[in-house]
Amino acid sequence: MPNLVAIYYWLTPAFWALDVFFGANFRTAAFEGHSGWKAAYYLFCLGCGVALWLRPAWTRLVGLTESRLNILVLILGVMVPYFQLIDRLAAREAVIDASPFTIEKALSLLLSGAIWAIAFRMHAAGFRFNDRGPGTPAS
Repeated sequence: MPNLVAIYYWLTPAFWALDVFFGANFRTAAFEGHSGWKAAYYLFCLGCGVALWLRPAWTRLVGLTESRLNILVLILGVMVPYFQLIDRLAAREAVIDASPFTIEKALSLLLSGAIWAIAFRMHAAGFRFNDRGPGTPAS
């Protein structure tokens, strides 16, 4: 039976369609306004789905890697405009952009964080099965 992480990647075409046809951007909120990067990220996620179809054992690695990348991009997508605003205010420039803290970015962070947590728990459980603990003799 497929796990939640694999299903998340296999649903990438549905997320992409929601984004393109309805403007519901839950997976790539950090790339808003950058259609090339957004398409590349969706293709990357499709590749993750194909990898998990071919190699289900890679679920933990793929889930952790993609979620880390998504969270990093989201953090940069929020913090870079924030720091730019601070620089403009320090230079006494009165230009204030719209808030980078959008509901789409919050939902994307929540979704990516959930997948990261699931993959992390799977990863930790995998290590636990192989760890006999300190002082335990080998059989």
